[in-house]
Amino acid sequence: MFDIDHQPIFRRRVSLTVPGAGKEEFGATFAVLAVSEQAEFDLATQEGTRDFLSKAIVGLDDIVDHKGEPVPFSFELRDRLLDKGWTRQPLFDAYVAGLAEAVRGN
Repeated sequence: MFDIDHQPIFRRRVSLTVPGAGKEEFGATFAVLAVSEQAEFDLATQEGTRDFLSKAIVGLDDIVDHKGEPVPFSFELRDRLLDKGWTRQPLFDAYVAGLAEAVRGN
C-alpha cells in the first residue's frame, strides 16, 4: 500500500567547480518537498533558492576542513555551504536531477 505520510529522502553526488581550486564533489541528502512547500520559495532569487535548499538539505558528506579532517553534518555546515554563492546551483541541480530520477523509477 502507498504510505501517504512517508517523507521521501534521496542522496546525490554534487559536482561543482570551486573558484581557484577546480572540480570538487561531495554528497548531499535531500528531503523531497511537497509542491505546496516548494511554492513558498521564489527560486528566481538568491534568497529564495537558499531558503529552499536550507529546507531540502538534510545531510552532507565527504566534506573536509582546511586540514583535511571530515566535517560532520550540521545546520551550521549547511548554512556555511549555502553562503558560498557558487554552491547553490550545483546543489539545486542535484535536487532536481535526483527527484526526476526517482519519479522515472531509476
